[in-house]
Amino acid sequence: MLTYRLLKNHAGILLIGDSTSLRWLHEVVHGVNERSPLVGDKEGMFLGLAYDARKAYERQREIIQPPAHYEEMGIRYGIQLLWPVLLLQQRTLWPSLTYLDHSAKTQAVAYALEAIIEEALQQDFTTQGKDAIALWQRFNPAQLDVFDKLQSRGAIFCSWTKAERKRNFLQLLTSFDPMYDSNHMFRLQRGERNLLSPGELELWASAEWPDTRWSTATSGEPQATPYHPCLEIWPKTISQGLQMAANTQTRVSGPPQGVAGCQRIVEELGAGVSCARRPSRASPNAARVTTY
Repeated sequence: MLTYRLLKNHAGILLIGDSTSLRWLHEVVHGVNERSPLVGDKEGMFLGLAYDARKAYERQREIIQPPAHYEEMGIRYGIQLLWPVLLLQQRTLWPSLTYLDHSAKTQAVAYALEAIIEEALQQDFTTQGKDAIALWQRFNPAQLDVFDKLQSRGAIFCSWTKAERKRNFLQLLTSFDPMYDSNHMFRLQRGERNLLSPGELELWASAEWPDTRWSTATSGEPQATPYHPCLEIWPKTISQGLQMAANTQTRVSGPPQGVAGCQRIVEELGAGVSCARRPSRASPNAARVTTY
């Protein structure tokens, strides 16, 4: 049986299943990838879902132990999936089946994945959940450049903060529409807000995807990762700071540690970075930390 947990910061879901469920998922996606006329790139992003499913049941992804009070559940395995990627992968599955002979097993996997996404979107985006489901179900995998668009949409999605993802998620889904660029100016004139500029999306088209900060959320509000202001300094400044930290051992009790140590480095280098401020968006040239 497939189930899920939400990832932090509205990043996506941890898709969870036992070995049999994930083998079924791998088999179905792999078969559809090979036979579907809608999948142009046979080694592209759609096949990535089958690859991750295989890596999961081979114990190369997250391994989830059963609860102590319910050991009969057995070991399960998890795959971290970003929202834009998962939504497009699933929408490629159903339309492809209209062209193919398929079994009850294939339908069972497709329905299970669709049910998980519907429930997870509702849980993650609450009042926007129904609108997100409607926009996702309008994705057209027959559109020739739809997976090309995923490159820029995925990159900008990864760069957003938690608040930006929640605020802009519906517009991100809308931007997959083939008429989005043509209608953008008209929608601006009509007074719509939070629109993604086609020019901005183009800038992200060749960018690597930044770190998604997507560790699994627990019940309640997830705890934020401790923030160090050194993370905001340009790489050259970081290098200078680390060198200075090593040199300070002769005049202080030890090298700078934690937030206080980083703050001292920042102050002495004159970087002017505040602990209370984070950049609203990562640079399109930022190196990808987490690869999908």
